[in-house]
Amino acid sequence: PYSDATSLYCVIDISGGPTAEKYPVRYTTLAPVHTAGQNDPCKTTELWLKRVKAGTVQMGRTQMTDYGAYKTHTCTLTNDYYLGIFPVTQAQFKNIDEKEGRDLSQFTNSLYAATRPVDSVNFTTVRNPTHWSKGYDKTDAVADGCIIAYLRKRTGFKTLDLPSDWQWEYACRAGTTSQRYPGAEYRYSGNSKPPEDYEFYSEKGKWPEEYGTSYVDRYAPNPWGFYGMIGNVGEWCANWHSTDIAEGSELIEPRGGVPVADGASPSSRRYRFHVMRGGGWSKNANHTYSYSRYNEDTWSGDDSVAFLNKGFRLCIPVREVYDTLSK
Repeated sequence: PYSDATSLYCVIDISGGPTAEKYPVRYTTLAPVHTAGQNDPCKTTELWLKRVKAGTVQMGRTQMTDYGAYKTHTCTLTNDYYLGIFPVTQAQFKNIDEKEGRDLSQFTNSLYAATRPVDSVNFTTVRNPTHWSKGYDKTDAVADGCIIAYLRKRTGFKTLDLPSDWQWEYACRAGTTSQRYPGAEYRYSGNSKPPEDYEFYSEKGKWPEEYGTSYVDRYAPNPWGFYGMIGNVGEWCANWHSTDIAEGSELIEPRGGVPVADGASPSSRRYRFHVMRGGGWSKNANHTYSYSRYNEDTWSGDDSVAFLNKGFRLCIPVREVYDTLSK
């Protein structure tokens, strides 16, 4: 049962690890029980996704700044979807990844690592190992051997994916119109750098929790119950980075998966990499707004690059859930 007054969660049990043939899936109206910083199942051996009701959101910078006015546009989501309430943690990643022993995080202090997000994962590892920058086909297909493919195979959800740029911002704003959702706390390089006597590469496993990323539920969630959407780790989205969206344009996403904007085709893509959202501890405050889209830096813009500030959360269109349950 689902109504505007009832939250609904999709829970994927990944406790079987990367050798499991299938991951059991269940649904519940009860929110996960967890304690900040503790290795609770919802942050280690389960993936919790919360249903988001479709609607319309005004995206982009909605306030004047010293630089003048910025582009805004209306986005209409026509399908409900489930979105991960946390970014994927280091423990969850290891329960999914078939490449044994791979550690894609820089902050590996054993006291906190399990529930800190993966922070050094590139787009090609998560979704598509064949990418534009290497001269391969400009494809949106999910390729074998990536995290999304592993999850699709073990859950039966054929359209499980990263959220689109629009799905991400819609959930991040959570019905608000402010630049950050009310009560948002965020960490960025200005207040989370280590003291001078910490040498990054040799001491990364010993970094205290207060430096770099934080465990995923350290800060309060936004009004819709999603944690860490701003200022912990940057999060990959499914769509390509582009500046083709015109001011005031109407965006409609009919599938709830990889986005379609005004009939845009691959030829309209201007960059070779995908959108990231959420800022992250290593970005400055300008990247920690609900509307901030980035990955434009030359040195880190490539989909194959993963360093310090790149993680992800998961998304499932509700139509896919219905189709799966009906079988």
